[in-house]
Amino acid sequence: MVLCIDVSFSMSGDPLEQAQRGGRGFIEDAVAGGYSIGLVLWDHEILDAVHPTRDAARVHRALDAATARGGTQLVPALTLAERMLMDSDATDKVCVIFSDGSLTDQDDAEAAASRLRSQRVRILTIGLGPVASRGLDPLASPSQPATTTSTAKTLAHDMRQMAAGLKRKNRS
Repeated sequence: MVLCIDVSFSMSGDPLEQAQRGGRGFIEDAVAGGYSIGLVLWDHEILDAVHPTRDAARVHRALDAATARGGTQLVPALTLAERMLMDSDATDKVCVIFSDGSLTDQDDAEAAASRLRSQRVRILTIGLGPVASRGLDPLASPSQPATTTSTAKTLAHDMRQMAAGLKRKNRS
């Protein structure tokens, strides 16, 4: 599994803190549910990445060091997530995408997501606000729930709930 978190400039302050808090819970729950977890921190480029591992502390360190800057282009993150997942021997390949804004590469991101889905990767999405959610909806796997729309106050909880759902699916 790879968690892709938007750390663009618009995530400065409370949104980034909530994404970090939710991400930490997500990582813990995903590992407890039997997943290896990778992380991609992105804005208009890749800022940091950790390949899938069961070492939650390693992923936490990268997440905790995140700072907000730059624009909102998802394709570099999806390209790296694809490489990470295709290199993995996991049978349940999952890419979770979080963003707070409109993607400046929407059409290319939709094509990249389609490529991932064609390789049997499940894509789950969570948007901070309705604009982000509308942009992420076309990326999500059709068999998955619609994009979760969060607020800054609910983001950490919503991310943790998404991981809890994965844990239940992984055990069934």
